[in-house]
Formats: sequence, C-alpha cells, structure tokens
Amino acid sequence: MPVIQFRFADPTPDGDDAPAGERVRCALLEPEAVTGVYRSVAEFQVPLVAGAADATLSAGAWYIAVDGVEGISERWVLVPSGAGPVLFTALPDVDLSTVPVQPVQVPRWSALDGRLSVLEQAGAEVSLETDPAVPGSVVLVVAPRATPAAPVVVQQPASLTRVAGAVAVFTASASGTPAPTVQWQINGGAWADIAGATSASYTIPSVAVADDGKQYRAIFTNASGSVATQAATLTVTASGGGGGSAPVVTTQPQSQTVASGASLTLTAAATGATSMQWYTSLDNGATWKTIAGATDTTYAGTVFAGGPSPRFRATFTNTSGSVTTDAAIITVTGD
Repeated sequence: MPVIQFRFADPTPDGDDAPAGERVRCALLEPEAVTGVYRSVAEFQVPLVAGAADATLSAGAWYIAVDGVEGISERWVLVPSGAGPVLFTALPDVDLSTVPVQPVQVPRWSALDGRLSVLEQAGAEVSLETDPAVPGSVVLVVAPRATPAAPVVVQQPASLTRVAGAVAVFTASASGTPAPTVQWQINGGAWADIAGATSASYTIPSVAVADDGKQYRAIFTNASGSVATQAATLTVTASGGGGGSAPVVTTQPQSQTVASGASLTLTAAATGATSMQWYTSLDNGATWKTIAGATDTTYAGTVFAGGPSPRFRATFTNTSGSVTTDAAIITVTGD
C-alpha cells in the first residue's frame, strides 16, 4: 500500500500560513477480502502537523477532505498500487460512476441509509427491490446514472403488399434513454392513434380491400422527446390472380456493401402476389437456396466474409404465375 503525502507548505494556495493542528479525512469504498463486495464507507482522520501528514492507503477510490486548508477542495481520488510515496496533489480524480458496485448485505437500515448520499453524489441511480432469496429483506440496486436521450428510429416499418384476407405485420424500433414507449398510428385521411397498438409490431389479422392505400407509422416517446417513423403503405389486391395476371415486381432488392458480421436488410415488393420467398446464392448465382422463414417483403440477416459475395433475390407468386426479382449482390468487407 502506498504512502500518500499531504504537504501544505507556507504559503498555502490562498497565501495563508501552513495550518497546525488541522486534519485530513479519508474514506474508502473497500472490498471485503473474502467476498470481494463493498462494505460500508469507513472514515478515519490523520492530523496535520505544521501542514504535513502521511497516510498509508490501500489501492482504490478514496474520498479525501482536508480541514483547515483554504483552497484545497474535497476530492475523490484514485490511489494506485505500489509502495509510494505519492503526493496527494499528484493523485488523479476518479468518476465513481465507473467504479463497479457489488451487492452487500447490511443488518440495519441505518447502515444502508448512511451510504445513500455517497452513492448519489457519485452519480448513481439507486433503487430498492425485494430480495426473493431472503424473505423480509430488500436489495439496494446501484447503477451509473444514464444520460437522458430522445428517441432515435432504428428500424423503419416497410410498406407491404397483401391479398385481401391475408395477414399484415408492420415492425419498427427505436433507441432512447429511458426506453421509449410506442404508439402506432393509421392515416386514412389524417393520422390517428390505433387503440392498443403499443408494441414494436402492429398486426392486421385480415386485410380488406378497403385498407388499400392506408398508411401506418409508429411514434416513439420518452421524457426527452418523441420521433415518428416514416410512413409505410399497405397495398391490398382483391384476388391473388389479379384477373389472370402474374405478379409484377415494383421494388427490386438493392446491392450494397456491409461489414463482416453486420446486419443486412433487403426489401422487395410486387403487385398481385399472394406469397413470396427469399433465396440466397453463395456460388455467384449458379444455384439458389431457400431461406427458411424469409417470406416477408423485408429480409434481415447477418453476412460474413469468406468466399464469393452472397446474392439474394425474391420470388413472388399467385395463382396465375410467379416473378423473380433481380439479384442483389452483397459486398462484404473486413475479416
């Protein structure tokens, strides 16, 4: 454990004489040797003699307050390991919100209450939760205080084409602190909330021809603000065959470049389709394999480097025939 030297010579930072008979107060969040958890903050004092004092402190985060020396502020400092000596003024400040806090049991509320102010001053979020393992007890949960952030859309809802009677599912997501709530809206002439549509996905169990052309969006809200997604349009056809016509591709999947291990999103659309299926090729388009479960107009997956560039395409089908989109070529960068 290093020796920390406190030296307040004549004059002090404010020009005063070196203090005599004053003190240095030290407090440590100290982990127990056996369990490794933090115990109560214990404070001890070291007298200043002619403005000088030495204290042997263990490595860790210490609260240091010097009484009687004007111009010396209270500090949380990081004491390094090693023998020292180290001057107090050379110790770096430490942000306590970065110090790991582990659970610890205390027998009385007074012991718990005594440390709350220290934790809150350190920038921590403090809450009490019932401990299911110990009847009649609670757990003090401590976490760094999160910085509030307004919602930001992460996933936009995709436009969908469905035959009358089919299921339509719109999905969106957003980040934010605290986590934002969501409310889906429909635009049949003006935007209006959809009752009960407050999850990341909104499902229409059976679309009707009357729903053709309606738009849907999600509003994400938290205490710092709100954000709306782009509008997704629902296209509804009266019958899969469309009067004897095969589907017609309206949106081709786009080739793109992504990093190895990153997520990939592709979108395709066609009119008059009753079903669709995504396919992939890993041999430059010589053969194509069905992607299990990929039957929506938006496909999301992960790609990795190695071998030829993967290709993706979609096939749309109805009772009159089928049509296949162009192949989207994915260039994968990195290892």
